[in-house]
Amino acid sequence: MDFEGLPIDVDLSLMELDRMDYEESLYRFLRDGWRWIDPSPFADGWALEAVAEHLEAVAWGDIKNLIINIPPRMGKSSITSVAFPAWVWAQRRISPTSGPSVQFLHASYDQKLSLRDSVKCRRLIDSPWYQSMWGDRFNLVGDQNTKFRFDNNTNGSRLSTSVGSALTGEGGSIIVVDDPNAAMEAANAASIEATNEWWDIALSTRLNDARTGAFVVIQQRLGEEDLTGHILSTNSGNWTHLCLPMRYDPSRSFTTSIGWSDPRTEDGELLDPDRFGETQVKELEIKLGPWASAGQLQQSPTPRGGGIFKRDWWQLWESPDDSFPPMEYVLVSADTAYTEKETNDPTGCTVWGLWYDKGAPRVMLMYAWRKHLEMNGVYTPRLPDETNGE
Repeated sequence: MDFEGLPIDVDLSLMELDRMDYEESLYRFLRDGWRWIDPSPFADGWALEAVAEHLEAVAWGDIKNLIINIPPRMGKSSITSVAFPAWVWAQRRISPTSGPSVQFLHASYDQKLSLRDSVKCRRLIDSPWYQSMWGDRFNLVGDQNTKFRFDNNTNGSRLSTSVGSALTGEGGSIIVVDDPNAAMEAANAASIEATNEWWDIALSTRLNDARTGAFVVIQQRLGEEDLTGHILSTNSGNWTHLCLPMRYDPSRSFTTSIGWSDPRTEDGELLDPDRFGETQVKELEIKLGPWASAGQLQQSPTPRGGGIFKRDWWQLWESPDDSFPPMEYVLVSADTAYTEKETNDPTGCTVWGLWYDKGAPRVMLMYAWRKHLEMNGVYTPRLPDETNGE
């Protein structure tokens, strides 16, 4: 609790102390309000607490754009789409992203999921616990109190929508995208592309004020081109990335913009062994297979060490005179494109050679180039001995 600014001799009631405590900590708010969110017992865990800390930073204005990658069934929707809006509206600190006047826009790949969390959020706000603490801060208005949208009497609102829906005239102070990609559509390139286009064309422009508003994207990774991958690959905006793999991978350790780092130290250490122990995680890994496990559990769409082709298989060729081994055959592969625009894929060409070493087949990438060319364009690459070793 932060009592800065309060007189030393102030006589605070226990309820007021609790209220201040909850307002300082989204995690404690979630824990004690859980009974009105979900019938199952609340499960403590540092991973969920890390999510809460980063959402708090969004409310305080310390993070403008936040991506959270976390395995399924870790309580991400309960904290992000249910507790977070209710907690923000309970704040006495008033800012564009804090206080009962904040307008929320929540989106998910499935309208049913978005509506489910909207109903839970409203139920939490209507609960005797919440009303006893913050009932004097605002009231839900009767003329706009539906599953899709509910407003309060201080101009705050929570609107639910789904990926691909029209958003003309709608916006938010905080826009939350919870599971923008469906796991069943992970291999559907058209679905992935449609989601990314919807983000680029529709949702990314829906902040009420781009200077003060905030985006939150939370999902399990489903592929290199899912919404997380798409956002990070464009390098647009200053995004804080909180990545929580099921098994700790020291090679991917990081520190976020608020100074948070993964507390685990051992390679393979589980994210939440009380919720998902070694037996349960191994069962999931077998059920999902290496590719889905890499994304949904490890938050890395490419399996560690590679999938079909392992990284360890690839090594630099060393020869005293820089010569190639005697090749059995050489293959040239070209992937053509038809535009000089730098935003599009280039034309690429690779040269591969196959030879045998002690009876075992070996493959070498002998040469490669890429360039943006117009259709019918002609490009003559320089030979390796003309490139000064480039």
